[in-house]
Amino acid sequence: MRLLVVAACLALFVAPGDAAGGKKKGGGGKKSVNKLRAAGDVAFSKGDVKKAVAFYSKVIKLEPSNERNYYKRYRASLRGKLYDDALGDLRKAVAINESFKAGWEHKAKIELMVGLCEDAVGSFAKLLALKPDHKAGVVGMPKAQECWGSLQAARNMVQQGQHQQAHAHFSSALNHAPASVPLLLERAATHSSMGQYFEVLADTGRALKLQKENIDALIARGDAYYRLAEHDMAMRHYRQGLHFDPEHKPCKAAYRKLKKTTKLAKKAEAAAAEGRHAEAAGLWADARGVDPSHGAFAKEALLKGAKAWMAAGAEHFDKAAAEAGQAVALDGSVAEAHSVLGQVHMAAERWQEAVNAFKAAHEREQQNGAYREELKKAEAALKQSKTKDYYKILGLKRDATPKQIKSAYRKAAIIWHPDKHAGKKGEAAAEKQAAASKKFQDIGEANEVLSDPEKKGKYDRGEDVFENQGGGGGGGGHHFQHGGQHFNFNFGG
Repeated sequence: MRLLVVAACLALFVAPGDAAGGKKKGGGGKKSVNKLRAAGDVAFSKGDVKKAVAFYSKVIKLEPSNERNYYKRYRASLRGKLYDDALGDLRKAVAINESFKAGWEHKAKIELMVGLCEDAVGSFAKLLALKPDHKAGVVGMPKAQECWGSLQAARNMVQQGQHQQAHAHFSSALNHAPASVPLLLERAATHSSMGQYFEVLADTGRALKLQKENIDALIARGDAYYRLAEHDMAMRHYRQGLHFDPEHKPCKAAYRKLKKTTKLAKKAEAAAAEGRHAEAAGLWADARGVDPSHGAFAKEALLKGAKAWMAAGAEHFDKAAAEAGQAVALDGSVAEAHSVLGQVHMAAERWQEAVNAFKAAHEREQQNGAYREELKKAEAALKQSKTKDYYKILGLKRDATPKQIKSAYRKAAIIWHPDKHAGKKGEAAAEKQAAASKKFQDIGEANEVLSDPEKKGKYDRGEDVFENQGGGGGGGGHHFQHGGQHFNFNFGG
């Protein structure tokens, strides 16, 4: 009760002229107006913006020609960051009393804060006309002029397509206008034009803190997440925008495009999981086609498509290499793209191309141990291809299991056993028998290396398996009895 009485007394002195304002036209009586104003002051002192605004609104209804009432409501709205409402009250205040210096001062300050820099220049000019040495006017006018000049330069740069320069000018203006949602969105647009989507997220995030229901900020933020291929976050922002305005055309279009892309991507993932790899590759291509300009998603979809074609079988290796190559062409800085291309070349036994691709991946992410190991394997395969390729001799892939190695050896040894190629006469027959014997020896050597974990490890790393191996491959000798020669052939592997 004591606080209410004190506030009522103070109300007469908060802004000079309130007492006189009580005598102006508007009805309600001075006593009633003062009580409502005092109640507003109490609410304002407690930080209850909503209640303060409500009381001041009642005062204004009873006393609409007193500029001080609008000034009080402005202060409450400003505390609640209701900048549009606050500025509206100041405009009414100076319209009622053009000599209201406090009104012009605060009008100019809030105009500058929200980015209405040209208006701020005009308001500061009015203030200085009333009092040339007004401190706030003298300090504020140069800032408002600088802000207005920066905005003019920024918008001119945008028209010329000079986004980097425009960004610098918008940043200069925002130094004076930290609460300007339109300027934040204009600067975000320059970031977007330069592909700087994380910076777009920063500016739109600030804008939404100032106006959480600003649909333009929601769309710009959704678009940035979309371009970063963070589709879940993009979808969330588009949906929020449509919640505020269900018929907003740009937001609806963006939402539908993303929904279609996401649906196809999910189908592709499901097809790959079920082993329908060729179908998965086709679906990834369809998903890319929804928006060919969506570079971040295209890189991801191309790599998944390449892996799908590779899994679909050897007859699709060229398609896999083509899509991995497209991913590299889109962004050569992505190590994974080079790695996938290398994997395709390894599967197709194009060893030199694999070495080149893995080397590029390793150069881009030297700390990645997986790329380093892939490069070593490719270099080993290239080296072996120039001597003896034991995997090729046995008709195996490089990831063959011990069981597959044993089985391949048994089959090859039976086919090329010297006894099966003996007994024929003539020079041609002798050459064929010698070739068969050499083939059989290579098969035994391949089995000796690949069936021994230690030797296989050395071979896979590109190290010499046998002492004094030199450049011709194998050593160790495989002996078996055949005709007048001694051979040792062990099918037990």
